[in-house]
Amino acid sequence: MKTRIAVVDDEKNMREVMKDLLGEKGYEAETFADGESFLSHLANQPAPELVILDLKLPGKDGLKVLREARGLKPGLPVLMISAFATVDKAVLAMKDGAIDFLVKPFDNQRLFSAVGKALEAREMIEQAEMSKPVLSGTAAEKEIIGDSAEIKSVLETIHRVAETQATVLITGESGTGKELVARAIHYLSSRRDSLMIAVNCAALPENLLESELFGFERGAFTGAYSRKPGKLELADGGTLFLDEVADLSLSAQAKLLRVIEEKEFYPLGSGQKKKIDIRLITATNRDLMDRVKRELFREDLYYRLNVIPIFLPPLRERKADIPALLDHFLEKHARIYNSQKPSLSQETLKNLCEYAWPGNIRQLEKEVEKMLILGEKDWNRERTSEQPASAEQDAKASNGSALKSATHRAEREEIINALRSTRGNKLEAAKILNVSYKTLFNKIHRYNIRFKTDVE
Repeated sequence: MKTRIAVVDDEKNMREVMKDLLGEKGYEAETFADGESFLSHLANQPAPELVILDLKLPGKDGLKVLREARGLKPGLPVLMISAFATVDKAVLAMKDGAIDFLVKPFDNQRLFSAVGKALEAREMIEQAEMSKPVLSGTAAEKEIIGDSAEIKSVLETIHRVAETQATVLITGESGTGKELVARAIHYLSSRRDSLMIAVNCAALPENLLESELFGFERGAFTGAYSRKPGKLELADGGTLFLDEVADLSLSAQAKLLRVIEEKEFYPLGSGQKKKIDIRLITATNRDLMDRVKRELFREDLYYRLNVIPIFLPPLRERKADIPALLDHFLEKHARIYNSQKPSLSQETLKNLCEYAWPGNIRQLEKEVEKMLILGEKDWNRERTSEQPASAEQDAKASNGSALKSATHRAEREEIINALRSTRGNKLEAAKILNVSYKTLFNKIHRYNIRFKTDVE
């Protein structure tokens, strides 16, 4: 059955264009020229999976339609669209329960991205509601697949930190699932009914990133024809997730530090500060401490972000989780493409489990999707789009990874022994290990050393 989307807009051309675009993507779109006709339909028919609602409508405006629609169908996901002149109202709409808003004019890709994220948020919220307050029943946690010791440790940390307000720094290679961990923390926290706003700091140039985060006032710079709220303002009451935080400029880092310490910020071009209440989660695939040493990242900000560290190991270091991941992705994409879930041969399963997966879980999922689309039940590494140059190179990567893991385990054990000998005195332990106190502190967090279980 196709996903149903209602489009409410008084502009005929806009309705027709969006209906065609959504239809091309496999959605079933139904259009309405005003709020009254949509509300009448909603009262007598099953609710659509998503509503795309214009703010400026004849009769009842979009804000009134939003409130009445959610009164008729609590939890109804609504994506607002608006012109530049009504951005302030769009902020109010999000406070009233809209999932997101798009500012006209927007391109096709922005529309598809917003629709996809809105539908994903809807599914997570629905499943989380069905399973409250049981942590293991939430959709967010279900997306973190695996039964390895590493993943169990990650899930345990999520359990412990979800209801706190502590900042979290998630590290790991690209494609390991850092945003999934951030979403699990958000949807399991007391902020679950508010928005989680995600920003990819690497996707925007420096001059645009600050305006995206902090927003701007009309006339703040050339092209700022009206006020635009930043992600900080939109995340008020909820969670702000900064992915690839290592790419923040030093200027943005200084401003973010103030936000963390003072719970306030100034939009660009404004002399009036705004107070906010957010939970901050950040992620990176880089070594932040190395960037601190090279003076590319502020040391004081690093320690504000790294209160609760969570490390996601690459897939090659937890190959035992690959069968469960395969089963999950096969079922997921079979449902998306309305096809039968295929059975994999033992040879294919063996090849998939032995491959190093340089693109991690993201690459594995794309390979599964490709297999379903092309109808391939057999698989070998030559068919991947991100294969190593040779089997020898693959072996070297695996051997290097194994050596690195062994080195980390040995270093962790050495730190634990030093702490035990000093009865937990980190300053004395640092002297024994011939490292600075700061280095020891970082490694304790990096290796997730716990005094009650590991040291005592």
